[in-house]
Amino acid sequence: HRGTFRLEDIEVEFNYINNNFELSDDKYYYYCCASLGDTMITLSLKDELEYKLNSKIIFILKNTHEIIAKMYDIRDYILLNTIEMKEKIEGMLSLNPKKGSIYAAHPCLHPELAEFFEPIKSHTSTKKFLSWIYNFFGLEISHKVKSPLFYPSITDELMDKLLCIGPLNKIVLISPEAISMPALPENFWIRLVKDIRCRDLIPVSNVIDVNNSIKGSLYVKLDINEALRLGLYCKEVHSIRSGFCDLLFSRNKDLHVYYPTEESYYIYSMNDMFERADIDECVVI
Repeated sequence: HRGTFRLEDIEVEFNYINNNFELSDDKYYYYCCASLGDTMITLSLKDELEYKLNSKIIFILKNTHEIIAKMYDIRDYILLNTIEMKEKIEGMLSLNPKKGSIYAAHPCLHPELAEFFEPIKSHTSTKKFLSWIYNFFGLEISHKVKSPLFYPSITDELMDKLLCIGPLNKIVLISPEAISMPALPENFWIRLVKDIRCRDLIPVSNVIDVNNSIKGSLYVKLDINEALRLGLYCKEVHSIRSGFCDLLFSRNKDLHVYYPTEESYYIYSMNDMFERADIDECVVI
């Protein structure tokens, strides 16, 4: 139901830039410093940003965000491999985009934009997220978010890990964690897990902190690449609104997204952001 391939089988090798920070004077460097969803939106805008700047952009990415670059077939990027690299980059940021300099591609690392960032951060914005981020980049919002060119396939290694859980078409992924959203009540997730089990399905908690696993669900340790692959091919995904959801928007009706407030729904609605009507969204009151 979607174009897939094994990232490991790409014939064209991805070009990795040496992490020596000898920056080229004819390129812009955009540091994707925020969450998964922010990085996805930024990388989806690569063509528009390069057209606006009339120059090539090299993205600087967290290790955990590398898979997004591959999904968009972006081949030149710098990976942050160490805390020292991160500190070095964040100590040499440019206030504005300049060739040969590193620019933070999100207002969270722009103190001078604190007033601009605060309404989004506090969920009091009268602007929706997409128009807000386009405004930050100085772009006109004229189309929906560009879809990834590729989606990673399930791997044999992940299938082996899931053997003790159950068949893929019975697994329901539960993601209760988010960086920019208040947590939903624990009782909500517990009731949801009970409902899933009543349908003879297997709820699996996708959490960074094992202590956040939902009672009644199973826990499998997953890195972001494994969680994304599982989320793409399991029976259903139920998640608090997070950047992880953005990567799964093609799941349509099998993606169930929950919001803690009406305000967060207004700002981050996925059906609105991706111009569709088939994602199941709900405000939990």
